[in-house]
Amino acid sequence: MQDMDKARIQCQKLTDKAVEQYKKAKEFEAKRANSSFEKDSLTRDVAAIRAKPENDWSPLDKAKVKALEDHNFQSRFYDYSNDDYDYGF
Repeated sequence: MQDMDKARIQCQKLTDKAVEQYKKAKEFEAKRANSSFEKDSLTRDVAAIRAKPENDWSPLDKAKVKALEDHNFQSRFYDYSNDDYDYGF
């Protein structure tokens, strides 16, 4: 029974570490998506990643895909906080 508990604890530690690494990678890739050059590079990376089966993706691959998807989703919305900008109309 103690062996099962040790295995469960070790598994949870590994899972926590993987989640932490995923969050860091996603945050890095989200920052990268804000630069146009970096976004183009990220877009190419994601295209190559999507050519592979999803079960072959590494945690970094998953973070890149998610960061680009999040960036594209957020860019679809109008920024109402910037209404003071003069568009010249």
